[in-house]
Amino acid sequence: MMITEYYSIIKQALQEDPEISHVIRMVKDGSNFPCFKFTLKMEEVELIFQVEIPFHFPVNDYLATSLKFYCKEIQGYPHQMENGWICLHPVNDDQPERKVKEEISLLKDWVRTFVINEEQDPDAPILISSDKYILQSGLIYTQVNKQFLAGETGEYHSWIHKDSLREMILDIDGADCSWARKHHATISLPGFWLFIDGEPVKQRKIAIQSWLDLKTLLDQTQWEGLKSYLTKNLDSSILIGHYLEGTEWVKWYGIAPPEKNIRKSIIQEKALDKPLLWRATQDASYELYFGRGKLTDELTEAKILLIGCGAIGSQLLDMLVRGGCKYLWLSDFDVVEAGNICRGQFTLHQLGFTKTKSLQFHAESLSPFVEINTTGPGLAYPKNSDEFNKLSESLEIFDIIFDCSTDMGVALSLDKISPEARVINLSLGGSVEALVGVTGNKVVRDKAMLLDEYQQSRMDLFKPPGCAYPTFRASYVDISSLLGLAIRHINHQLEKGNSLSNFMVRWEEEDGIMQANLLTY
Repeated sequence: MMITEYYSIIKQALQEDPEISHVIRMVKDGSNFPCFKFTLKMEEVELIFQVEIPFHFPVNDYLATSLKFYCKEIQGYPHQMENGWICLHPVNDDQPERKVKEEISLLKDWVRTFVINEEQDPDAPILISSDKYILQSGLIYTQVNKQFLAGETGEYHSWIHKDSLREMILDIDGADCSWARKHHATISLPGFWLFIDGEPVKQRKIAIQSWLDLKTLLDQTQWEGLKSYLTKNLDSSILIGHYLEGTEWVKWYGIAPPEKNIRKSIIQEKALDKPLLWRATQDASYELYFGRGKLTDELTEAKILLIGCGAIGSQLLDMLVRGGCKYLWLSDFDVVEAGNICRGQFTLHQLGFTKTKSLQFHAESLSPFVEINTTGPGLAYPKNSDEFNKLSESLEIFDIIFDCSTDMGVALSLDKISPEARVINLSLGGSVEALVGVTGNKVVRDKAMLLDEYQQSRMDLFKPPGCAYPTFRASYVDISSLLGLAIRHINHQLEKGNSLSNFMVRWEEEDGIMQANLLTY
C-alpha cells in the first residue's frame, strides 16, 4: 500500500474520535511527509497537534515510532522533545487501521498523564537544546559509596580514555567509582562537582540554558566555589548531580567549562548570559552495564583461573566478561598465529603477541570492571614435591578453575593436587559434534570414559604444515554454539545451588534437522 493510500484511513480515525475535531490536511514546512492538523480536547485541556505520516508507516522506525505527533503550544513535558515531538512507543503492527487507533490512544494517555494530571517521570531525560549539547567526548560515571546533600560541592577526578576520548570519572569527593584497579592507576584530572535538590531545569523538563540560570539554581556558597574553580583555568567539566526522585540513585550532568576568552567575564559576572554547553553523560554503573543479563554471582564474584586461551578458552573468556565476571587469571604459553583468528577472540594486528596479553586487551575493551591477570600459574606436571607444593599453593586463591587446554599434563596436575577450587574441564569431542564438561578431581579418568568410544570414531584433526600439533576441526560457530549451551548449564546449576556433574552437549541430526542435547552423567 502506498503512503497516499493511508490518508483516508488516518483521517477517518481522527474524525471518528469524539475528543478530536478540526482535522485538516496540511503541508508542514521543511517536511517531505504528509501531515494532518487537529485539535484534541480532553477535560479542560485543548491542544492543537500536527501528525506526520512517515513513509515507513505503519511499521515502527528505529525510534520505536510510526506516526509522529507534535505540539508547539506546550513545552518541557516528560517525553516531549525540543521540536514539540511527543515520544511514544507503540507496539509494532502492520495493520494501519488498528495501528493508528492505538497511537491516538497512546497520545491521549500521554496528555492525561503529564498535561492534565501533571505527573512526573524521573526516568524521562531533561530537555537540552541540540545546539548546546556535545554528544562526543562525553562523561562516563558509576554510582559511588557516598551520601550527597543539596548545596554540597567538591572535587572529582577523571581520566580520558585514549580510544573513545570519553572522560571516565574515577572518584567523586574521594569515593571511588567501581572501575577495575587499572583505571585508578592512571594519571587523573581534577574537576568540580555541585549537588542540587532536583533536576537542573528552569521549567518542567527544560534544562537551564545560561550561566545566569546556573547561578540562580545554586546557593551563594556553591556559586562562589564554582567561580573559584574557574579561576584555576582548568578544562575539566563541571558535574551537576541530584538524586532521582524517590531513590538514592544519583544522576550526573556535565557542563563544559567556558572558553578561556570569556571565562574571566563570567567570573566577574559580566557575561552570565552566555549559553551553557552541556556534555553527554552516561551512567555505566555495574548494575546498568550488565542489567540486561549477567551470570550468577557464583561466577561473577568468583576468582577464576582460565587455563588454555585458544579456541575454547578465548570464547569462554568473552562469555564470562560479557556476563559480568570481575576477577580472571589467564594461563597460556602460546602466541597468536594466523590459524587462531578464525575461531578465537583475536585480531589480525595481534599476530605474534601472547594469547594472554591479547585476550587481556580484548576483555578490558569490553568491561571496565574486570580485573585481568595474565600471569596465571603454569600447570606443568610437577617433577618433585617442592614443585608440587608450590603449584598447590598457587591454586589456593581460586574459586573456579576452567581447564580448556586439552593438555593431559594439566589435567593430571589438577587431579593430583585436588584443589579446593571447583575444577571444570571443557573440551571438544568428535570434532564439531560434542563438547564435554568434566568436573571434580578425577578429570583424566572421567574424560576418557566419556570420550573413549565416541571420540575415537569421530575425531577429525587438522595438521598444519611444519612442526605443529594437530588440532580439531571446528569453526567459530561450531564452538560458540556448543560452549554457549555449556555455560548456560553451568550457570543454571550454580545459580540454583545444584551439584555440577559431568555433562556433554552435542549436536544430533534427526529427520534432517540439527538439534542440541544436554546429557549429564
